[in-house]
Amino acid sequence: MSKLSDHKDELALQEAELDKQLEWLKQKGDYKQSSRNEMIAENKTMAEFGDYKKVPKNDKWPKDILDGVIVRGRSDVLTTKLNSKDILDLLENYHPKILDELKQIKILCAITVVIMLYMAVRVALV
Repeated sequence: MSKLSDHKDELALQEAELDKQLEWLKQKGDYKQSSRNEMIAENKTMAEFGDYKKVPKNDKWPKDILDGVIVRGRSDVLTTKLNSKDILDLLENYHPKILDELKQIKILCAITVVIMLYMAVRVALV
C-alpha cells in the first residue's frame, strides 16, 4: 500500500470514530459546543499519537514525534490563552460591572496554562 492510501485509511478511521463519539453525545442529550470541542480535540490528539494507524503502536516514540507533540501542545495552549484573553477583553468592554470576576477568571486561565505546560513537559520527559 502507498503512504497516501495508508493516510486516507487512517483519516477515514479517525473520521468514523469522531462521528461515533459525536453521535454518543447526541444520544446522551448533550448538545453543548464545549462537549463537541472536547470530543474533536480528543479525536485529533489520538490521531496524532497514531491510534488510527493499521500498524501496531510502539510504546517508544521517536524523538521527532515527541518534539512535535510538545510543540503542538504548546501551540494549543497558547491559542487557548489568546482566545480566552480576547473573550475576556470583549466582556470587559461590554460589562464593566463584572471586572473583578473577570480578573479572577484571568488568574484561573493563567494557572490552567501553567498546569498544561507542566503536563506537556512531563509527558515529553517520560
